[in-house]
Amino acid sequence: MAGRPCPFCAPAPDRILHALDAALVLRDGFPISPGHTLIVPRRHVGSLFAVESTEQAAMLDALTWAQADGDQLKLLHSDGAAAVTQRMDRLILSACSGVPATLPRSRRAVALAQPMATLRGPVGTAR
Repeated sequence: MAGRPCPFCAPAPDRILHALDAALVLRDGFPISPGHTLIVPRRHVGSLFAVESTEQAAMLDALTWAQADGDQLKLLHSDGAAAVTQRMDRLILSACSGVPATLPRSRRAVALAQPMATLRGPVGTAR
């Protein structure tokens, strides 16, 4: 993302669902489920292993808030620029809930595991 501002450092106000001192809960711009939210530290940091303890606590509080509806939650973690699910060096926790129960189980699994499927090839096969 050289030369472009980080969309998570100054998100549009309509994307902010919940704000804490050290973390934000954001509406995903390209959701894979109705309850797809992003949890990011306010400070631009590339790895879960580089955040401070106050940021870790805030991110866990934000995750608890995002799961408050009691729905099951799938948590995806992309860490750094090498993560295939993102194009920048930025810590993002992706919390997915609300996958329609009307989808066949196999389609729900594919919807939530899409980034993993891109690593392994077609579902059920290894590259």
